[in-house]
Amino acid sequence: MYELTNQIELVILSIIQGITEFFPISSSGHLALFQNLFGFNPSNTLEINVLLHLATFISILLYFRDDIENLIYGLFHNQKSEILLTKQIIVATVPAVIFGLLIKDYIDKIQSPILISSLFIFTALYFLVAENNHGFFKVKNPYIIAFIIGLAQALAILPGVSRSGSTLAMALLLGLDRIQGAKFSFLIGLPAIFGAALLTFFDAKNINAYLSFDYLIAFAICTLVGYFAIKYLMKFYQNKTLKPFAFYLLFIGILILS
Repeated sequence: MYELTNQIELVILSIIQGITEFFPISSSGHLALFQNLFGFNPSNTLEINVLLHLATFISILLYFRDDIENLIYGLFHNQKSEILLTKQIIVATVPAVIFGLLIKDYIDKIQSPILISSLFIFTALYFLVAENNHGFFKVKNPYIIAFIIGLAQALAILPGVSRSGSTLAMALLLGLDRIQGAKFSFLIGLPAIFGAALLTFFDAKNINAYLSFDYLIAFAICTLVGYFAIKYLMKFYQNKTLKPFAFYLLFIGILILS
């Protein structure tokens, strides 16, 4: 019975990660809530964390494969636009690396439902402010823009703060259009998500778990769910805003606090 329960939990967590890593509702917050509120306690938690992060990393690679190919081609052919984008991605990654290393040992201690729900509400209000103040910050320098978006990404290391939502909201405040901001948000997610997986990998002990059938199935599920989540959102952002997600986070946050 334990094996069956553990398999079901792994599948559920894979689906949650695939959706919430890209939907602006916080993957870390939802995973922690499901584990705390529903008693999910699958074995090899660290290994699962690595597995699901790598799956969503692959989701981004698959969906943006043409953009990534163009980026690599442009770097080898010295194209200014692709070189600039690469530098922006690097600049945007720096804050998350620094912040992640600083609080790495404390993440597990700040995953209480009360804190997560409070951060859900904070994120929701942040989305609403961003949507109502597009272009509020008058910044033109592309590197400063990238760094500020990177600061928003660093904040999302906290459980309950959405990485994709925070970076997109900041992009809107800086005057980027929604599709441009969403694409940049997903692209800077590549080093951020891979880095998070790498940090956790060094703490994981049961490396052989990655070769199990259950883990391979979970990896495939999370990758596919993540891919279609990105595909849906890129269409959604063409004429929709972050407000529906803000109202969802407000509802969940208030519900848990009440």
